[in-house]
Amino acid sequence: MKIPADDNCVLWLWTTNAYLRDSFDLLEGWGFQYKELLTWGKNSIGTGVWLRGQTEHCLLAVKGQVPWMLNGQSNLLIADKMGHSIKPEAFYTLVDSLCHGAKLDMFARKPREGWEVWGNVATE
Repeated sequence: MKIPADDNCVLWLWTTNAYLRDSFDLLEGWGFQYKELLTWGKNSIGTGVWLRGQTEHCLLAVKGQVPWMLNGQSNLLIADKMGHSIKPEAFYTLVDSLCHGAKLDMFARKPREGWEVWGNVATE
């Protein structure tokens, strides 16, 4: 899968525990350099084989040179689960505070002001 990424940009790639290793391969294949892991701690427990999941992860990666606004943000995001595949509003607030310029939410669950969205669920 090709992604519409500029030569200088930030990528936030959501993944679950089961696909964490594969996510690093995707980053490398797309030409991104891994920088940090953001963990979403959810208010409810989910499914799992070895352990039941209550976290989801987002890999922060960059390509080229990007302006970055560091203000001491935590790598732990505590937020309620809103529904299947819906990411917390606090995540979008965090991204808006750190990343300037155009933003794209691929596989979006709903339209979002200031962001381009891609995905058939976003238009329902």
